Amino acid sequence: MLRVAQNPNHKHHLRACEMLANRVGLHERVEHQVTVEHKDMTGAELEGRIKQLAAKFGLDARKLLGPPPFEVIEGGKRESAA
Repeated sequence: MLRVAQNPNHKHHLRACEMLANRVGLHERVEHQVTVEHKDMTGAELEGRIKQLAAKFGLDARKLLGPPPFEVIEGGKRESAA
């Protein structure tokens, strides 16, 4: 590799120089730009999206969402019939 890098007329001269540079810590720099869009959804929108994805992937939406919420009843405390 050194002989190829030292010979500017060799067809792989540039590649050999690049390989030597990489081995001594002079790596090429690669940058990526990522755009993230945050979208806040209400509870109903989020539940609808979960149901949509569950149907798409053949999953049971009830297992993902859990049991339905309890109905709030205004008033006093009720005693159990048992």
